[in-house]
Amino acid sequence: MKRIFCHVAMLCVLCFALHAETKRGNLLGTEEVTSTSAETFTFRLVETEGSFPQLQFLRQKHITHHEVRVYEALEETVRRNQGTGITDRGTVERRVIPGKKIRGESVRREEYQDLGPLADTELVFEGRKIKTDEKGLWLDTSQMLLTRFDDSRSRSQILHASHPTFGEQTLEITRNFIRLKTMPTATERLEEKADLLEKLSLDFTQLKRSNGSGVEARLSFPDKGTAGTAVAATLHVRNGGKQPVCNLVARSFSSTPELNGIWFYFGNVNPGKDGAFSRLFTLPPLKGEHFVTFAFWNLHGAMPAQACNAKITIE
Repeated sequence: MKRIFCHVAMLCVLCFALHAETKRGNLLGTEEVTSTSAETFTFRLVETEGSFPQLQFLRQKHITHHEVRVYEALEETVRRNQGTGITDRGTVERRVIPGKKIRGESVRREEYQDLGPLADTELVFEGRKIKTDEKGLWLDTSQMLLTRFDDSRSRSQILHASHPTFGEQTLEITRNFIRLKTMPTATERLEEKADLLEKLSLDFTQLKRSNGSGVEARLSFPDKGTAGTAVAATLHVRNGGKQPVCNLVARSFSSTPELNGIWFYFGNVNPGKDGAFSRLFTLPPLKGEHFVTFAFWNLHGAMPAQACNAKITIE
């Protein structure tokens, strides 16, 4: 009995003296298990000059990669306490096992590959059918996007587009009357949205020195029209002063709802330079004379001397 006890005790000492197990070490990377792909599309605001925003629609391949993370395989050996690395379990020694890896948790990675313009294609955009040209472009000739921002409280809009095969996509756009000169942070750049005024090639960067006293304005607007038809109003400005005028905008005011609350955008206009912006108005159904005033503002406030007045007779 005594001899058996000695053998058991010796076995316990040996077990404590040398115990090895395999554990996960540093992350080495990922390995792909499988992938799936489907064709989709995206769209964006593109730069244009004038008063009509433009979108471009692009084909894309959406690839979903199913991967697993791969780690080093470590052999961890616990020996009797001696030397360095002493713990309450004993001395722990670790070494990388050459040629051996441990596969860990599954991860999913998404990738989009551009396939060129979504050319000559019919889509539904904001509830109406549209068709792109050979470059995937669509010009907003009705100024639908500008109308979305005629509500002064609106700073951003989510746009929706869908295709029967490629699914639905969204785009968030903004309308900023003032842009700061400071460089955005990395996080802000990632979250940066498409700004409508910037894509219309208008500069709304805030300036330290500006003056709107030298601005002259004139209006092109028909004096007659037919009820329910669309007409264009164009405001022309010229900076005859010695300093730039900053963040120049105008807005229509009228007791006739169809003529009221339409925004015009000019941005920064340098000395000696001109600017012009056009908006479409749907004429009211009520025949007779209708009056409208176009008032201006810049960074420093209202500009009453530049206001333009008009009268149109609906026949």
